[in-house]
Amino acid sequence: MATDSLNERSPSPVLPIEFARMAFPSDKITVADLRRVHPQEFDTNGRNFFDGPKMGRAESDWPQEALSEMLSIERMIARLVFEPIRQGKPRASVLSSPWEDDVELIEALAGYYARYGVAHNPQETLRLIASIEEQAAQQAEDFTRTRRDATP
Repeated sequence: MATDSLNERSPSPVLPIEFARMAFPSDKITVADLRRVHPQEFDTNGRNFFDGPKMGRAESDWPQEALSEMLSIERMIARLVFEPIRQGKPRASVLSSPWEDDVELIEALAGYYARYGVAHNPQETLRLIASIEEQAAQQAEDFTRTRRDATP
């Protein structure tokens, strides 16, 4: 039986950005923050933070969904900056983007940052997003420089 890999299916494989090297704003969230925002999930004798959503409960009230979306948005923003630079294109930014989808990413992240105490005002949220973009751009520039230096 034939097997295929990502490299065989994609003419230009997506090179991974090293998220582990990045300091994301959400890294500041502590268990105490989670308890403050979701006391009913921590301070109960029944279902807890690690259980799935409760019947009849809005998805936005499920802590794992909120945290997962916040982490995904941060990483998506990083990738949106990293990929164009890696491909030799001009640097992109969701902060100056005219696209409604990018504005929605910023608004969603601002809501999560406020909810979990990561940022206390819109200007702080914008600075935190800029820090994600800066780290991603630096990684992409380092990658392209390394690749350029390795080419004979």
